[in-house]
Formats: sequence, C-alpha cells, structure tokens
Amino acid sequence: MPGEEYRRRIIETSIELFNTYGCKAVTMDQISSTLHISKRTLYEVFTNKEELLMECLTEVHHRIGQQKVELFNKVNDPLLLTIYVVKTAVFHNEEYFRFLQDADRYYHQLNKTLMQTFSQKFKGIMTTILEEAEKAGDLRKNVNIANAVNVINMSIALWHNHNRNKDDEEQLSEVVHDSIYTYLRGLCSVKAIMRYDEREEEFKRIIETTNTKNIDKMIEAK
Repeated sequence: MPGEEYRRRIIETSIELFNTYGCKAVTMDQISSTLHISKRTLYEVFTNKEELLMECLTEVHHRIGQQKVELFNKVNDPLLLTIYVVKTAVFHNEEYFRFLQDADRYYHQLNKTLMQTFSQKFKGIMTTILEEAEKAGDLRKNVNIANAVNVINMSIALWHNHNRNKDDEEQLSEVVHDSIYTYLRGLCSVKAIMRYDEREEEFKRIIETTNTKNIDKMIEAK
C-alpha cells in the first residue's frame, strides 16, 4: 500500500484537476494518467472517486481555515473584521471557487455532510468571538449569544444555498447576504460601530495583503 507522501501527491494533483476542469468532469482515469500511475494503484489508495473527492474537499476547507486564521491573527477586533468580511463578501474561497461550486452542485449530499462538520466548528469560533466582544463592551446589552450564533449560522447556510443557485437566485442571495451584515452590525454597541467605521480602510488593506500573499503562493507552486 502506498505511503502517506504518495497519498498527499494524489490529493494535491486531484485538487488542481478538480479546480481546473470541475469535479464532475474529472475522472479517475484522468487522475491516474496525470499522475503517471495505474488506475489500480489509485484505487489502492482511494476506493472510489467520492472518497477521493471528500479528502480533497476536507483539505481545501482546511486551507481556507488556515488563511482565515492568518488573517484574524493580524487584527485585534475579530468581530469587526468578521463584519467587514461579510459586508464585502471577500475571502469567500476565490482560490478554489470552481471546485467548491462544482462539488456543491453535483455532489451536494457529500459536500453537505462535510459542511455540517465545519458548521459546528464555525459556531464554536463565533461563540468565542461574541463572548470576547461582550467582555470588551462591544455588544449591545442583553444580547443572547447562543441565539445570535444560531441566527448567523442559519443565515450563512441560507446564503450559501442561494449562492449555489446564483444564476436563478442572484437577487435573493444578495438580500440574504446583506441581512447577515445588518444583523452582525446590529449586535454591536455604539462604540464598536464607531470603531468599525474608523477601521474599514485598515481591514481592506490587511485583506488585500493577505489575498496577494495567497496569489503569490499559487504562482510559486506552478
């Protein structure tokens, strides 16, 4: 049985192919041919295309998560940065857009299972962000954090579903997206909103720098 390094090579190549041609179009034959290995060897590592696709999706979501961690580590206002990210719709997986969109469209149940796992992680992160904001006096009084997190999570899921069908639901998707931004901003105290308005340009510069670094990494990889 091929080792972990071999497995990583298959995943890296498959992600590139899925992102270039779409995960529905790419076949196991094409993957094995690109890797210059036999199809039999490929099936020794991954039982079927769905198993390989799940591994690739997991890896891509991990990378996106790491990018966001890198971004948030640069800012001491995580709630306000979250609001800015939502408002501008930046960092919504531009690097792997085709792969993720295709996976959700043609392998929706597979992607849904994975997203449920990440949804729980998101709720935990968002709870921590709101709790820290509450301690800092950046939330309005009597905000129910658990309820707020559920509303945000459900709204993002709704936005994601409409975004998946954006050819038919583009206007509704925009409305849902704007409502998430409005709700997040509405949770903030007056002093937090004033600080947010003062820091928008700073957030913009930080995100542009982070995105540029990601593009540089992609060029270096080629």
